[in-house]
Amino acid sequence: MFKEYLGNSRFIHNNIIGEIEYNRRIANIFHARTPYVNNKYMESIFNYLRRWYHFINDLDINTMQACYKPVLQAYDNFFKRGFGHPKFKKKYQSSQSVKINNINNRIRVKDGKLYWKPLGRINLKGYRPEITGKIKHIRIQLKNSQ
Repeated sequence: MFKEYLGNSRFIHNNIIGEIEYNRRIANIFHARTPYVNNKYMESIFNYLRRWYHFINDLDINTMQACYKPVLQAYDNFFKRGFGHPKFKKKYQSSQSVKINNINNRIRVKDGKLYWKPLGRINLKGYRPEITGKIKHIRIQLKNSQ
């Protein structure tokens, strides 16, 4: 299921960037205004993807919505600060990650193990022996060994 989350987040990320670039090119061809990249525009593209690709609806919707937030930040950095153009994610890059938000207390720590509702108990790996406080989100990361 981790790989499914990683694959779907990469799919959403890449398709949102592709859709934005397609719309910008069409607007340049017809000398029209390019769409302003903001949260509402990202949500409309995400909802379009959900209608055409039904496997996106099978996973946690809040996690899949969190996938377009880094794209929005990348475009803000590109337009406002002059950083490089947002890049597509690759399947075989050195590491892949996805952020999972904790909504309705679906992520908890019990007996030194992380409990996430879709998967059950997960072993923790990290530098902290115990987690205290409220968990806002977790990040699942897969490091490819080459």
